[in-house]
Amino acid sequence: MKKLLTILVGLMILASLPTGLCENSKTVILVSNNPADHALAVLISNTTGWPVVVTGWGIYDTSVLTKLLSLAPQKILVIGGPLAVSQAYVKALKDLGINVTRWWGWNRYGTDLSVLKNASELGILNLKNVIVVLGNDTPAILQAEKMAVQFRIPLIYVNKSPKDIEPLLQKAENVTVFASNDTRPLVERLLWKLRKGIKMKKFINITPQVVAIMIDDAHERISAIQHIMNATNISELKKERINQELSNLEDSIRKAESLYNSGRYLKAYRLLSVILYRENRIIVELQREWWNEVQHEIKAKGDFTFTVVNSGLSALKKLGIINPLMVELLQELKQAMKEKNNEKAQTILEQLLELLRKSYGTLIVGGVPSSIASR
Repeated sequence: MKKLLTILVGLMILASLPTGLCENSKTVILVSNNPADHALAVLISNTTGWPVVVTGWGIYDTSVLTKLLSLAPQKILVIGGPLAVSQAYVKALKDLGINVTRWWGWNRYGTDLSVLKNASELGILNLKNVIVVLGNDTPAILQAEKMAVQFRIPLIYVNKSPKDIEPLLQKAENVTVFASNDTRPLVERLLWKLRKGIKMKKFINITPQVVAIMIDDAHERISAIQHIMNATNISELKKERINQELSNLEDSIRKAESLYNSGRYLKAYRLLSVILYRENRIIVELQREWWNEVQHEIKAKGDFTFTVVNSGLSALKKLGIINPLMVELLQELKQAMKEKNNEKAQTILEQLLELLRKSYGTLIVGGVPSSIASR
């Protein structure tokens, strides 16, 4: 698959680790740029020292795979479901012999409960003090994340029906509630259900910074959709429909930018929330179609395996590890692909995958050489 958007890597490293937590486990967290899931990942990273790598929501990005592999992980912890963090990452990592665990639910609320359950069982988080915030309230989540990270307080996401989180709140001694002023009326109606132990209520304004982040995100997702379309064998009719949707979305983004430039941040925020939701639906549709091709079509399978091999070799190069045999095989592979000799290309791909598995297995057991790790 063609290279998609380059996503920034977040590396959150702190000295203090919970007692008994897998020391030197080389665990790396993979999460989407969804604010709700990302906040959970940062919180876990802050407590464990595990690095965080961020991918675009619903997007398989080969540059992100390379970044993951260049950290020589023993284990990848995925936070978020397969709609948020593409299952393609899981397959690629497992193809290279790397252990992958996913903490997730069918939506952000289910993912939150999964993270809280697993993290508390491992002794990473303590549910004595908690922060409650609406799961789709981006401004409130961004502010709540700061407090959560500073004091290592778990985040509990709530929707219109907070029934699922009541058992957690019953155990909590102190509850802090965050909400933006846009959602304040809804939160006020929910507070009586959450009244046990409420210590503090914080209401957040819709800031220009939050709106600017959302505008950038909306533009990035347009580019991501175009990349996925180019990499997927979809009908001309479907391509025409999606291009029309993209045109409409770009008009809406320009309107949101106009609202932002005139200082009407609340209206811009509301419009951008709708835009991002519509973009996500298109990404899910295209990603499912692409993933179906990878699983069932020979050419798509080969193309996918090539991205895994290419990312694996690029990561080894970043680590300062160059295997002459792999370099030679890669050149033979490119020549076979150029000649459309699919049988030979497939054989070489399998050879390269096996060599990469051995290389990463050696790194996991022996570690990255100190001269490389210190760079």
